[in-house]
Parts: sequence; structure tokens; C-alpha cells
Amino acid sequence: MMIDKKQLLESGYTAYPTDDDVNTKKTLYQKCIQGCARSKKFYFINFYIWDFSGYPYVAEDHPVSVDVCMYRLLDDQLEVTTIAVNSSEESFRVQLQIESASTIAYVERFYRDMYYMLNCVPDLHNND
Repeated sequence: MMIDKKQLLESGYTAYPTDDDVNTKKTLYQKCIQGCARSKKFYFINFYIWDFSGYPYVAEDHPVSVDVCMYRLLDDQLEVTTIAVNSSEESFRVQLQIESASTIAYVERFYRDMYYMLNCVPDLHNND
């Protein structure tokens, strides 16, 4: 079963409208992943549900895509607690192709594991 808007809303995602063109519509479903006791925003998971109903030759299914932008410090010697917005950083975006067998839990686990394995730091632009 393909991930759908009902599952995303039930899993704590918030729906946001996006700019659409005449034949293609998409909705962003976003969830903020935070540290213990909601201390820092680590990253945002962005699911997009596409609607190609403006094209008569496209299948009925609404394809799903997902991406996340994560951050790493260029100097890995710095402690996470010393991060400032002006720190030397690198950001990278990871997109997944969602298959019908994928679940929201699988996607969330994939990004969580990647965050820790790549020694990422909290989102430098969305934390006070």
C-alpha cells in the first residue's frame, strides 16, 4: 500500500499547500524531528504527494517523494553545543524513491540512522 495523506496526518505530519501548475498539483507534508525533550530541531522530513490528474494518460496513483536536508560541521572537532548559525557547515539533501512497500516508519528510521551515522548536527538555521 502506498503512503497516503491520511497516514501522514496520523503520523504527525502537517500539510502545506505548494505552488501548482495547471496540470500538476502537489502537497507538502512536513514533520520536524527533534532531540530529547524537544531540545533542538535536527531536521525536517518533507513528503510530497503528487497529483497528475491534469494529465489524462497518467495512472490514478498519486506518487510520493520524500527528502531531508541535513547539516554537518566542516570541523568535526567542534562540540554540538557550540554550534552557531555562522559556523562552517555543509548541508546535503537526501531524496528517497518511495515504493509501494515503503512505510512512514521505515522512512523515518532510515533518516534517523543516517543522521547519527554521518555525525550530523541540529538544523543550524531553524534553532534559536
